Amino acid sequence: MLHSQLFQSFGSLLPFREFFFGRGDPWLWPSSVGAALAAFIGGSEFHSPGAGIFIHRSSTVCESASIVGPAFIGEGTAVGHC
Repeated sequence: MLHSQLFQSFGSLLPFREFFFGRGDPWLWPSSVGAALAAFIGGSEFHSPGAGIFIHRSSTVCESASIVGPAFIGEGTAVGHC
């Protein structure tokens, strides 16, 4: 599959198209993930404790957990063993 077809085949990726399409080879895209997530979730349902880290307010993250961005922790997720 060509990377140009990726956004046509998976509708859930369309909000991220502007961040990745036409920006070189797909293996170079991870450096854009943090900015893409920030633009996508921009609302108050998430908080960002660090660069490129977005955690839904309903999620539980143990103090012992180490999260290195880019990371997206979705609704109701439990990270670690509290």
